[in-house]
Parts: sequence; structure tokens; C-alpha cells
Amino acid sequence: MLGMLTGFISGFFLYQYWAFANKNFALPAFLYMTLLFVINIFVVSYLIDGLINILQFRAELAKIILQVSVVVWNFFIYKFIIFRKK
Repeated sequence: MLGMLTGFISGFFLYQYWAFANKNFALPAFLYMTLLFVINIFVVSYLIDGLINILQFRAELAKIILQVSVVVWNFFIYKFIIFRKK
């Protein structure tokens, strides 16, 4: 849990200041990213269960598919919603 929290907080600052070049701390962006983080946990938990138990995917393959999916959808949500240029 501590590792997830540390990764989330450091990830927020890296995305904001380095990846999306937004030099001003924005509380709304932090709150949106927190909400996305929580939503991702629930969505991935639901989908991994479905891939493994319903569609009979191997656990490793299901995890890889979902990790790639999360990276892609998070990037677009960060770029066009959370850290969009105004």
C-alpha cells in the first residue's frame, strides 16, 4: 500500500512537471488523478476477474493485457482531460 501511494504521488508530480510541462501545482488535477486512480483499481479488478474466470485467460496474459490498456487510457485521459493546456 505504501508503495502504491508513493508511486502515485511521485507519478503525479512527474506527469505534471515533466511529461506535460505544467509548472503550476493544480489541486483539481491532483483530485482528478486521484479519482482516476481509484476508478482504475475497481475497473481492473472487475476486468481481470472476467478475463480469468469467464473467458479463461491465463492470469499472466490477463494482467499484461490490462496493464497495457491502463497505460494507454491513462495517457489519453491525462493528456486531454487532467493536464490539458488551457
